[in-house]
Amino acid sequence: MQIGSLTPAQLGALSSTNLSVLDATQVTDLTTTQVKALTATQLAGLSATDLGEFALTQLGAMSATQINAFGAGALAALDETRLGALTALQIGGLTATNLSALTQTQVAGLSATQIQGISAANIRGLSATDFGELTATQLTRLTAGQVGALTTTNLFGLSETQFGTLAATQIAGLTTTQLSALDTTQFQSFTTGQIAALPGAQIGSLSTTVIGALTTTQVQAFTATQIPRLTVTQVRQLTSTLVAAMTPAQVNAFTVLQIQNLPPA
Repeated sequence: MQIGSLTPAQLGALSSTNLSVLDATQVTDLTTTQVKALTATQLAGLSATDLGEFALTQLGAMSATQINAFGAGALAALDETRLGALTALQIGGLTATNLSALTQTQVAGLSATQIQGISAANIRGLSATDFGELTATQLTRLTAGQVGALTTTNLFGLSETQFGTLAATQIAGLTTTQLSALDTTQFQSFTTGQIAALPGAQIGSLSTTVIGALTTTQVQAFTATQIPRLTVTQVRQLTSTLVAAMTPAQVNAFTVLQIQNLPPA
Protein backbone atom coordinates (compact mmCIF):
# COMPACT_ATOMS: atom_id res chain seq x y z
CA MET A 1 0.00 0.00 0.00
CA GLN A 2 1.33 3.42 -0.95
CA ILE A 3 0.40 4.82 2.42
CA GLY A 4 2.05 8.17 1.80
CA SER A 5 -0.28 8.89 -1.12
CA LEU A 6 -3.49 8.49 0.87
CA THR A 7 -5.44 11.64 1.63
CA PRO A 8 -6.31 12.39 5.26
CA ALA A 9 -9.91 11.41 4.49
CA GLN A 10 -8.83 8.06 3.04
CA LEU A 11 -6.50 7.41 5.92
CA GLY A 12 -9.23 8.26 8.40
CA ALA A 13 -11.45 5.64 6.80
CA LEU A 14 -9.04 2.80 7.56
CA SER A 15 -9.83 0.53 10.49
CA SER A 16 -7.41 0.09 13.37
CA THR A 17 -6.81 -3.42 12.04
CA ASN A 18 -5.73 -1.98 8.69
CA LEU A 19 -3.37 0.40 10.46
CA SER A 20 -1.90 -2.26 12.74
CA VAL A 21 -0.64 -4.33 9.80
CA LEU A 22 1.47 -1.46 8.49
CA ASP A 23 5.16 -2.08 8.98
CA ALA A 24 7.55 0.39 10.59
CA THR A 25 8.63 1.83 7.23
CA GLN A 26 5.04 2.50 6.18
CA VAL A 27 4.24 4.11 9.52
CA THR A 28 7.21 6.46 9.33
CA ASP A 29 6.17 7.39 5.77
CA LEU A 30 3.04 9.04 7.14
CA THR A 31 3.21 12.80 6.97
CA THR A 32 2.35 14.91 10.00
CA THR A 33 -0.83 15.97 8.20
CA GLN A 34 -1.84 12.33 7.83
CA VAL A 35 -0.96 11.58 11.43
CA LYS A 36 -3.18 14.41 12.62
CA ALA A 37 -6.05 12.84 10.66
CA LEU A 38 -5.93 9.57 12.60
CA THR A 39 -8.94 9.20 14.84
CA ALA A 40 -8.98 8.25 18.51
CA THR A 41 -10.78 5.03 17.58
CA GLN A 42 -8.06 4.07 15.12
CA LEU A 43 -5.28 4.80 17.58
CA ALA A 44 -7.02 2.98 20.43
CA GLY A 45 -6.80 -0.22 18.41
CA LEU A 46 -3.04 -0.05 17.99
CA SER A 47 -0.64 -2.03 20.16
CA ALA A 48 2.37 -0.86 22.13
CA THR A 49 4.54 -2.13 19.29
CA ASP A 50 2.55 -0.07 16.79
CA LEU A 51 2.95 3.03 18.94
CA GLY A 52 6.69 2.44 19.10
CA GLU A 53 6.90 2.63 15.31
CA PHE A 54 5.87 6.28 15.17
CA ALA A 55 8.74 8.71 14.74
CA LEU A 56 9.30 11.47 17.29
CA THR A 57 8.10 14.13 14.86
CA GLN A 58 4.93 12.15 14.24
CA LEU A 59 4.22 11.79 17.95
CA GLY A 60 4.84 15.50 18.39
CA ALA A 61 2.21 16.25 15.75
CA MET A 62 -0.52 14.37 17.60
CA SER A 63 -3.07 16.09 19.77
CA ALA A 64 -3.46 15.33 23.46
CA THR A 65 -6.67 13.48 22.59
CA GLN A 66 -4.82 11.26 20.15
CA ILE A 67 -2.06 10.47 22.64
CA ASN A 68 -4.65 9.61 25.26
CA ALA A 69 -6.38 7.26 22.84
CA PHE A 70 -3.48 4.82 22.82
CA GLY A 71 -4.51 3.70 26.28
CA ALA A 72 -2.68 2.82 29.46
CA GLY A 73 -1.06 -0.36 28.18
CA ALA A 74 0.54 1.18 25.10
CA LEU A 75 1.64 4.33 26.91
CA ALA A 76 3.26 2.31 29.69
CA ALA A 77 5.39 0.60 27.04
CA LEU A 78 6.70 3.85 25.53
CA ASP A 79 10.46 4.11 25.75
CA GLU A 80 12.08 7.04 27.52
CA THR A 81 12.99 8.80 24.27
CA ARG A 82 9.45 8.76 22.89
CA LEU A 83 7.86 9.71 26.19
CA GLY A 84 10.37 12.53 26.53
CA ALA A 85 9.39 13.81 23.08
CA LEU A 86 5.80 14.45 24.17
CA THR A 87 5.00 18.08 24.83
CA ALA A 88 3.76 19.44 28.15
CA LEU A 89 0.37 19.90 26.47
CA GLN A 90 0.26 16.24 25.45
CA ILE A 91 1.36 15.03 28.88
CA GLY A 92 -1.12 17.40 30.47
CA GLY A 93 -3.91 15.84 28.44
CA LEU A 94 -3.33 12.37 29.82
CA THR A 95 -6.12 11.08 32.00
CA ALA A 96 -5.45 10.07 35.59
CA THR A 97 -5.82 6.44 34.49
CA ASN A 98 -3.18 6.77 31.80
CA LEU A 99 -0.87 8.67 34.13
CA SER A 100 -1.18 6.00 36.79
CA ALA A 101 -0.12 3.40 34.23
CA LEU A 102 3.26 5.05 33.66
CA THR A 103 6.11 3.15 35.27
CA GLN A 104 8.37 4.59 37.96
CA THR A 105 11.16 4.80 35.40
CA GLN A 106 8.93 6.72 32.98
CA VAL A 107 7.77 9.18 35.65
CA ALA A 108 11.33 9.73 36.84
CA GLY A 109 12.29 10.51 33.24
CA LEU A 110 9.66 13.21 32.70
CA SER A 111 11.09 16.67 32.27
CA ALA A 112 10.26 19.44 34.74
CA THR A 113 8.23 21.11 31.98
CA GLN A 114 6.24 17.94 31.34
CA ILE A 115 5.53 17.55 35.06
CA GLN A 116 4.22 21.10 35.21
CA GLY A 117 1.95 20.35 32.26
CA ILE A 118 -0.05 17.76 34.20
CA SER A 119 -3.37 19.19 35.31
CA ALA A 120 -4.10 19.59 39.00
CA ALA A 121 -7.03 17.22 38.63
CA ASN A 122 -4.96 14.46 37.02
CA ILE A 123 -1.66 14.67 38.89
CA ARG A 124 -3.14 12.61 41.68
CA GLY A 125 -3.13 9.73 39.18
CA LEU A 126 0.56 9.27 39.96
CA SER A 127 1.22 6.82 42.78
CA ALA A 128 2.97 7.54 46.06
CA THR A 129 5.91 5.54 44.72
CA ASP A 130 5.98 7.73 41.61
CA PHE A 131 6.17 10.85 43.78
CA GLY A 132 8.98 9.31 45.75
CA GLU A 133 10.95 9.05 42.49
CA LEU A 134 10.59 12.73 41.55
CA THR A 135 13.79 14.75 41.55
CA ALA A 136 14.21 18.12 43.22
CA THR A 137 14.06 19.79 39.80
CA GLN A 138 10.78 18.07 38.97
CA LEU A 139 9.26 18.93 42.34
CA THR A 140 10.17 22.59 42.15
CA ARG A 141 8.18 22.90 38.92
CA LEU A 142 4.92 21.82 40.55
CA THR A 143 2.47 24.69 40.82
CA ALA A 144 0.71 25.55 44.07
CA GLY A 145 -2.48 24.27 42.43
CA GLN A 146 -0.88 20.91 41.67
CA VAL A 147 0.46 20.61 45.21
CA GLY A 148 -2.95 21.42 46.64
CA ALA A 149 -4.56 18.74 44.47
CA LEU A 150 -2.38 15.92 45.76
CA THR A 151 -4.01 13.24 47.85
CA THR A 152 -2.60 12.47 51.27
CA THR A 153 -1.35 9.20 49.76
CA ASN A 154 0.59 11.19 47.14
CA LEU A 155 2.08 13.39 49.86
CA PHE A 156 3.16 10.45 51.98
CA GLY A 157 5.17 9.25 49.00
CA LEU A 158 7.46 12.26 49.41
CA SER A 159 10.51 11.88 51.60
CA GLU A 160 11.62 14.43 54.19
CA THR A 161 14.30 15.58 51.77
CA GLN A 162 11.73 16.09 49.01
CA PHE A 163 9.49 18.10 51.33
CA GLY A 164 12.44 20.33 52.06
CA THR A 165 12.80 21.20 48.38
CA LEU A 166 9.28 22.63 48.04
CA ALA A 167 9.23 26.39 47.68
CA ALA A 168 7.28 28.66 50.00
CA THR A 169 4.74 29.34 47.25
CA GLN A 170 4.16 25.59 46.84
CA ILE A 171 3.79 25.05 50.60
CA ALA A 172 1.19 27.82 50.62
CA GLY A 173 -0.90 25.64 48.30
CA LEU A 174 -1.32 22.86 50.87
CA THR A 175 -4.91 22.39 52.00
CA THR A 176 -6.13 21.93 55.56
CA THR A 177 -6.75 18.24 54.81
CA GLN A 178 -3.19 17.79 53.61
CA LEU A 179 -1.68 19.67 56.55
CA SER A 180 -3.69 17.71 59.10
CA ALA A 181 -2.35 14.47 57.61
CA LEU A 182 1.33 15.41 57.98
CA ASP A 183 3.26 13.46 60.58
CA THR A 184 6.00 14.81 62.82
CA THR A 185 8.82 13.46 60.66
CA GLN A 186 7.48 15.19 57.56
CA PHE A 187 6.81 18.49 59.30
CA GLN A 188 10.20 18.55 60.99
CA SER A 189 11.71 18.67 57.51
CA PHE A 190 9.94 22.00 56.88
CA THR A 191 12.28 24.95 56.72
CA THR A 192 11.59 28.21 58.53
CA GLY A 193 10.67 29.80 55.21
CA GLN A 194 8.15 27.06 54.48
CA ILE A 195 6.54 27.39 57.90
CA ALA A 196 6.25 31.15 57.56
CA ALA A 197 4.54 30.62 54.19
CA LEU A 198 1.66 28.59 55.61
CA PRO A 199 -1.60 30.57 55.36
CA GLY A 200 -2.84 31.63 58.78
CA ALA A 201 -6.24 30.08 58.14
CA GLN A 202 -4.62 26.65 57.77
CA ILE A 203 -2.42 26.72 60.87
CA GLY A 204 -5.20 25.30 63.01
CA SER A 205 -5.23 22.10 60.95
CA LEU A 206 -1.77 21.00 62.09
CA SER A 207 -2.05 18.06 64.45
CA THR A 208 -1.27 18.51 68.13
CA THR A 209 1.44 15.87 67.73
CA VAL A 210 3.14 18.01 65.09
CA ILE A 211 2.90 21.11 67.28
CA GLY A 212 4.35 19.31 70.28
CA ALA A 213 7.29 18.06 68.22
CA LEU A 214 8.31 21.48 66.85
CA THR A 215 11.94 22.46 67.23
CA THR A 216 12.82 25.80 68.78
CA THR A 217 14.01 26.99 65.37
CA GLN A 218 10.70 26.04 63.79
CA VAL A 219 8.55 27.67 66.45
CA GLN A 220 10.46 30.92 65.93
CA ALA A 221 9.40 30.81 62.26
CA PHE A 222 5.70 31.30 63.02
CA THR A 223 4.62 34.80 62.16
CA ALA A 224 2.59 37.19 64.28
CA THR A 225 -0.28 36.58 61.86
CA GLN A 226 -0.13 32.81 62.22
CA ILE A 227 0.16 32.60 66.02
CA PRO A 228 -3.35 33.90 66.83
CA ARG A 229 -4.69 31.15 64.53
CA LEU A 230 -3.36 28.37 66.78
CA THR A 231 -6.20 26.57 68.50
CA VAL A 232 -6.37 26.23 72.27
CA THR A 233 -5.64 22.52 71.89
CA GLN A 234 -2.53 23.30 69.86
CA VAL A 235 -1.35 25.96 72.32
CA ARG A 236 -1.55 23.43 75.14
CA GLN A 237 0.98 21.29 73.26
CA LEU A 238 3.61 24.02 73.30
CA THR A 239 6.24 23.12 75.84
CA SER A 240 7.77 25.69 78.16
CA THR A 241 10.99 25.32 76.16
CA LEU A 242 9.20 26.25 72.94
CA VAL A 243 7.45 29.22 74.51
CA ALA A 244 10.72 30.43 76.00
CA ALA A 245 12.29 30.33 72.53
CA MET A 246 9.67 32.66 71.08
CA THR A 247 10.47 36.26 70.31
CA PRO A 248 8.71 39.12 72.14
CA ALA A 249 6.75 39.87 68.95
CA GLN A 250 5.48 36.30 68.84
CA VAL A 251 4.45 36.28 72.49
CA ASN A 252 2.64 39.58 72.01
CA ALA A 253 0.67 37.97 69.18
CA PHE A 254 -1.01 35.46 71.52
CA THR A 255 -4.65 36.11 72.31
CA VAL A 256 -5.87 36.29 75.90
CA LEU A 257 -7.43 32.84 75.58
CA GLN A 258 -4.18 31.41 74.25
CA ILE A 259 -2.17 32.97 77.08
CA GLN A 260 -4.54 31.37 79.58
CA ASN A 261 -3.82 27.95 78.06
CA LEU A 262 -0.04 28.16 77.76
CA PRO A 263 1.89 25.61 79.84
CA PRO A 264 3.29 26.85 83.15
CA ALA A 265 6.79 28.27 82.90
